[in-house]
Amino acid sequence: MQNAWTALYSEDMIRTMHLCRCDGKYIDGCTSDFECFEEWIALLSQLEGNDSAERFVERLSRLLGEKADVSELAACDPKQLWRRCNTALWGVEYSADLCDEKEYYHSRRSTKQHCVEKFQSLDEYTDVSSAASAAVRAGCLTLDKTVDFVDNYTKRRISFVCDGKKFTRPDRYRAQRGIELIDTDEKEYFDVLRCQLICELCYLTDRGKIQLVIDPLGSIDYALDMVKYFTARDLSVDIFMISRPSDAPTDIARVCLEGGENCAVTPLVCADASECEHFVTSLARVYPRGMIAFVKKCASGA
Repeated sequence: MQNAWTALYSEDMIRTMHLCRCDGKYIDGCTSDFECFEEWIALLSQLEGNDSAERFVERLSRLLGEKADVSELAACDPKQLWRRCNTALWGVEYSADLCDEKEYYHSRRSTKQHCVEKFQSLDEYTDVSSAASAAVRAGCLTLDKTVDFVDNYTKRRISFVCDGKKFTRPDRYRAQRGIELIDTDEKEYFDVLRCQLICELCYLTDRGKIQLVIDPLGSIDYALDMVKYFTARDLSVDIFMISRPSDAPTDIARVCLEGGENCAVTPLVCADASECEHFVTSLARVYPRGMIAFVKKCASGA
């Protein structure tokens, strides 16, 4: 039987909730449909101008037979709105006791999502270059041993600096060469090693999802190609991308919107928030303000 959530639900809503760092239980279907609906309504205050929110409002307006907008719905009582929508769906007054509602309406929501920790501080992240160098110093001279070392060394939180070069597809052969040449000037092999390490860590899902901070240093195309690579291979990784007031919002949005279901990208404005207002204002038009995080410190190497 349909309810307000299943009738109004779309895949892009779940993606938006994921990008906004909502608790995983609202994303992976591990809670009731009313609780998902309530969380979405609470989120609307951050999503004015967001396409997903606008499409939701259009669907809800058609259901209720009256025009609404995002800001109006954000101010609504979710319980009353839930009742109104279900009454419109069923043609009778909806009177279910919301407090005792335990029914689960499993719709098309994915059950493969993992509950991910909310981003806290860049200080908790380890530069993948430092981790790779430490692995070699510890005597890890093969890719497999290096991956095992880095998996423990980083606690699955790593940072990556794009060095202004073109993204090169990771492969195990070049990654092994990167280990052999880690103290030389042959940067191409070392860059491939770093990308390969990230990919290998993403496949090790038993210890949780990788959280990756990317610093493009102006190399937006490099970051974009990395995200495309992860998305095409359905790698499970949360990406936080450092941006600066000088970066074009459309470029940042290109990278953020390239992410897939398992590879979400969140922009981090690396400067004092008061100095970045013009950046955030323009970026929020294409990537909602609620999805933009601020950082004041960078991890070493990021």
